[in-house]
Parts: sequence; C-alpha cells; structure tokens
Amino acid sequence: METSAPIEQRRLGTARRLAFIDFRLYWDGRVNRGHLTREFGISVPQASLDLTRYQQLAPASMIYDKRAKTYLASPEFRPSFFKPDADAYLNSLRSISDGVVSPEQTWLGRIPQFAALPVPRRSTNADHLRAILAAIQNQTALHIRYHSMTRPHPAWRWISPHALGFDGFRWQARSLCHIDRTYKSFSLPRVLDVGDAGPGEGSPLTRDRFLQRHPAEYRRAAPRLPRSA
Repeated sequence: METSAPIEQRRLGTARRLAFIDFRLYWDGRVNRGHLTREFGISVPQASLDLTRYQQLAPASMIYDKRAKTYLASPEFRPSFFKPDADAYLNSLRSISDGVVSPEQTWLGRIPQFAALPVPRRSTNADHLRAILAAIQNQTALHIRYHSMTRPHPAWRWISPHALGFDGFRWQARSLCHIDRTYKSFSLPRVLDVGDAGPGEGSPLTRDRFLQRHPAEYRRAAPRLPRSA
C-alpha cells in the first residue's frame, strides 16, 4: 500500500484514482480492481481500499455485481470526482486514430468501434520546438532554416517568436520576421533547422496587432491565425 510516499503525494494519487473510478463508471458503466492496478501500477489491496473509499464518499453511485466480480454504476450514479466532457472523450478517440496516443495511454475502457478521417500533417522536430519555446520564454531571437510557402527553396532567417497558435491543422509560431520587419505565423513543420539565438526584437504585446485583437485565443493556444509565412 502507499505508505512511504509523502502525504500530499498520496492525497493527490488517491484523488486521481477516485476520478478514474468516476470516469469508468460514467463512460463504461463498470470498474474493478484490475482496471486500477493496470492503470496506476498499484497493488490489489490498494485498489480495494480505493474502491472502498469511493463507496464511503459516494455510497449511492455504484453497486457490486458478485457474478461479474465488478462494480457497476447504480441507477442513482452521479459523478463526484470528475466533470464529464464529451469533447475530451471524442478527442481521445481522435488522438488514438491519429496515432498520437495508444489506447493504454488514455482512461478509455471499452472503446467503441469508430472511424476518423485522417488529417494530412507533417511532424515537428522536438529539438526545433524546444528552441522556439526557449526563445519565447527568454524573449530572444532565433536563427532558423525555413521553407516558406512563397519561396522555392529553404532559407535561413532570423525571427523573434513570442507565441504559439493552432489553426486546426498545424501548430505555428507567431513571430517578428527580421527580413520583412512584420509579424507572421511560421508553420512549425516547415522549420528545417535551428541555429544560434540572439537579442530579441519587437514588442509583441504592443506592436503585433493580430495578438492585440486575439489575446484570449493565444492564452488558449488555439487562435485563427493569419496565413503562414
């Protein structure tokens, strides 16, 4: 059982497992000790304690089926430890379909038969993203080799990135382009290489008019971006 971990860590672990029980009861209508042991890597006695704890806190929400040896959502079931989100559930299915995650990396139990239209996409290099994130956090410029949609060949250029955005198909870095001296959205998959960092230029919060018009979208990292550079 969980006895050696710090108290706060144990408390958060228990809360997460109670939310998992709620999740499975809500979406699958059932949960058992095996689900908990496989998902969280805990012992069978600990899983039994978690289910008992759940029954103590939400006594009307689940009943034990002795024949199936599993807990079922009762007719009076109401989620107490997580907020149902249909979009999150469907996004998990989409992520599985796109190969972003495996079914085991989600909380989904009995996954329904489904199909999703694949979205054409180009992968983003993790080291390139890391360099762009560092430039955003440190407010520096970054030398990148970029294949623009308007030019036949890749070229090196300096940009000062200050935010990320998603247009529904690809992630982009909102940046000051040091060549054109304007703010543009650079598609991350089109960044072919990164070089040195340098002094940043521009004041995005006061000069990037698009960012001024869409501050909330950038906080959610999902704006409708202007056309990519």
